Amino acid sequence: MVSRPVYCRRFIGRRAQLELLAERQREALEGRGSLVLISGEAGIGKSRLIEQANEAFKKGSGEALLGRCYQYVQAPYAPFADLMRALEILHPDVLPASSALKLAVSPLLDDASSDATRRAASDDEKRRLFDGVADALRAFAARAPLLLTIEDVHWADDGTLELLQHIVPMLGRARIVLTCTYRSEEVRQRHVLRTALATLQAQTNVWRIELEPLDAGEVRELIAYSVEDSARDAVAEVADSVCRLADGNPFFAEEILKNALDASARGASELPLSVTQAVVERAAGLAESDRYILDCASLLDR
Repeated sequence: MVSRPVYCRRFIGRRAQLELLAERQREALEGRGSLVLISGEAGIGKSRLIEQANEAFKKGSGEALLGRCYQYVQAPYAPFADLMRALEILHPDVLPASSALKLAVSPLLDDASSDATRRAASDDEKRRLFDGVADALRAFAARAPLLLTIEDVHWADDGTLELLQHIVPMLGRARIVLTCTYRSEEVRQRHVLRTALATLQAQTNVWRIELEPLDAGEVRELIAYSVEDSARDAVAEVADSVCRLADGNPFFAEEILKNALDASARGASELPLSVTQAVVERAAGLAESDRYILDCASLLDR
């Protein structure tokens, strides 16, 4: 058996959200940068929204770069280290080797897990590092407008969240749009993330996008553009079940559709492992009493 991935070839919906990002990009070109916080449940389409924004930004004169936070790697300032290294590769002359600015951000440019970086997270060098990152980003943005993204901030280490809060005020005077994605359900579980988000949202140059599920029409459009023409008849037979089970989540819709089209699957009523695991992980963060309620509710119909 050969199982092929299912992926929608067209971006569906999110017109208002794309326009908000486009407006922030236009303002950044005029030297009025901002932070955009993008939240939503796992699989709701945060990364695809960023991909669309990046493509639009790069068609102009801007550069789009990405840094990630990982659940299984808690290296200090890791996403900022990714961004700074990528910027230095693009513009190696912005930070001369012997300059004070290059020395200030050197812990990020050398090794994100080095002793120097770890010391900067706890001693007087932290302020020097934070100010250095802010100044370096301004210097890079003077060369070309920047769309910077930090994915999965719900997994960020404390140092990354502190540095993020430090640089946001300077964005208003730079040609930078910084976007951060996070899972909305994680805000309830991580106090440090709640505190950071509260501080960030108090800034006048911070915008927020909360992605809602797609409506039924958009899910059907997603299904239509996720398969080849030869599979249209098979899709028509399972579309209703996919829409019902996906409940507006694009990732769920693609995974359930793939499962339904798989020759060895037993239909769309059986959820694939990727979907069930996502639900299990989400429920794992709940209190035991809440999980008991879910267990009871699972015996009922919708």
